Amino acid sequence: MLIQENNLTAIEWVTYKSRRILLSLFYKIRNHQNVFYQNAPKFKYWELKNPLTIKYQKSSYGYYCHKCDEHHLEKSRNFESSIWSNKLNYVDTLCVCEDILFQPLEDYKATGGEEGNPLVGGSGYCWRLNEKK
Repeated sequence: MLIQENNLTAIEWVTYKSRRILLSLFYKIRNHQNVFYQNAPKFKYWELKNPLTIKYQKSSYGYYCHKCDEHHLEKSRNFESSIWSNKLNYVDTLCVCEDILFQPLEDYKATGGEEGNPLVGGSGYCWRLNEKK
């Protein structure tokens, strides 16, 4: 019945379904990621799509935000290294401003839904820096 509704022959339907199952398994395996939490602001992760590299992230809070003129910026520094090396290579820094992130939601709640947005994530709340040391 399902085959007649989609105008597919039985062989086309089996081919279609098997291709979808194989692709879903492929993407699950390819995007597999193990995350190892060391401390609260530090963690490292390994991905199957890049098996010879381990990525690290160290987060810190309380930096000066040039958009809001306050000290509430969260910086997450990203590093990576080879599995056979202990040398960390700096990649980039992700900066997140909490005031800009939650501003649409706060406006939405303060005005009773007339302004703002019920979803978190105002525009420009996050940006990447390249601060080589």
